[in-house]
Amino acid sequence: MIFIDLAVRNLRRHKVRSILATVGIVIGVVAIASLGIMGSSLSTLVGGMVSDVSDTVLITPPILRHRAAIRSILEAPSRRASPRRTWGG
Repeated sequence: MIFIDLAVRNLRRHKVRSILATVGIVIGVVAIASLGIMGSSLSTLVGGMVSDVSDTVLITPPILRHRAAIRSILEAPSRRASPRRTWGG
């Protein structure tokens, strides 16, 4: 196994470089793992917050996104049920 002997000999010759490379790899792995954990925790936190206030979330179709249309619906909910109501004017 000439390749293993060559690798071991180079590791012994360049100890500082080998240690620095190992430390860099460990720091990179820890950084990526911690970012993954933080992303998962943040997703769980936001999901919990949305489920806590899910009764107050108002989802409107794209045609109702105009402020005046939303305001008229919220102020007069009885109009919303009227079949003769048009949104164009």
